[in-house]
Amino acid sequence: MFTALPDEILVLIIQAVDRDLTDLQNLALACRTLLPVIREELFSIVNVCALQEPCIRPYFNCISKLRIEEPNPVSDDAANGRFVPYLDPHALPRLRSLHFNGLGVWFFVKMPTALYQALSSFTSVTTLALSGSVYFVNFRQIRTLVCSLPNLSELSLREVGYIPWRGSMPEGYDQWADGLSDITGPRLSRLTIAPSSTTDDVASWLAFGPSKDSLTTLVVPPRSNAPHYVLKYFGPSIEHIGIPLNGQGSKPSAYTLRRSPTEMDVLLDRACYSRCLKTYTNLRTLRLFLDTVVESPHAWGGVPRLLQYWIPAEHLHAIAIDVLIPYEVLERCDWQLDAQLDWDVLHLLNHVLGGPKFAVLDTVEFNVQWIGKWDPGEEVRDALARRIEETLRKVAETRTLVTSVRGLQEVLPRVRWRGSRPKAG
Repeated sequence: MFTALPDEILVLIIQAVDRDLTDLQNLALACRTLLPVIREELFSIVNVCALQEPCIRPYFNCISKLRIEEPNPVSDDAANGRFVPYLDPHALPRLRSLHFNGLGVWFFVKMPTALYQALSSFTSVTTLALSGSVYFVNFRQIRTLVCSLPNLSELSLREVGYIPWRGSMPEGYDQWADGLSDITGPRLSRLTIAPSSTTDDVASWLAFGPSKDSLTTLVVPPRSNAPHYVLKYFGPSIEHIGIPLNGQGSKPSAYTLRRSPTEMDVLLDRACYSRCLKTYTNLRTLRLFLDTVVESPHAWGGVPRLLQYWIPAEHLHAIAIDVLIPYEVLERCDWQLDAQLDWDVLHLLNHVLGGPKFAVLDTVEFNVQWIGKWDPGEEVRDALARRIEETLRKVAETRTLVTSVRGLQEVLPRVRWRGSRPKAG
């Protein structure tokens, strides 16, 4: 049966397995036709330390994404840059994405100039992601890293901050940074940025550079605080936006990203939202990230207001609401998923989204998600999905309503501290 299917369909079948090694192995044993596609999918995302292994070299041509992080808790190969000699664009012709994660406080401060030089040779790379407590000495260092990739179009910055440093920069760094000084910035189409002490520098640089006209997708990640510190820099060019509704009104830093918002915090954020979002006049899609009503009760009340008064909807075709249930709530509430939603707010949404303001709205998604393998059972999941659909009946009658209740493998990057936690800077 599979022999008659085009490769594009086979790839979609394999991707639906979601990189589950056991399922991939079973599929490969069940059908030899799938083996080449499985092999390509299996080696599409690789830890950078694997490049040092001779057995991986025959599959270099399959690699599209490198995760630059330690392969296990006792390793320091990535933090010490042992992978740098293996970054060869001729050996990795399909590489598109680089994700630096959890490499330690000083990795980017002391990053060798050879790594900047290696990155500059990868004209195929279009995506750069930094996460897991990333620190730079100053904005110049961030700018140098970003500008070292010549064809960057997607940038993701999570938990990025500054750290005091009085030592010398790596040999050759100043000359390399000076050589990039004429580059005004990347032409990004997508930016994901969590507010931190670097936000004003990074966002203002991108907003007034080449990305001003090219940037169409802006995401402030789930559970980020004070998203208006990002939103205020952008506006009419953005067509697709994702924002959390659990932020705080206080000035963000790299270290105050998890305090539960008070009612005053949320009121401050609402005022900032109402000012910032009015300039986003070209939105096609909107995604809202919410904590559970148990964790963030005040934020839920902001959802109908945001949709009814703050978001321009002349071109808005799709709205998605993602409710993220964290581990600690699952442990406390076990399987009582319906207690995590504010049903009064859902009733209000049913009327707001069915109103004349959203005349061009085609699709509404409502997703309840959690991280990991915890599973309340199919019966509980289906019952919650049915209750959501029943509550949003008016939406379902006039739009396409999509609901899902499921666990995710990963929503937020894994963070692992290496060394002592630095003082805020």
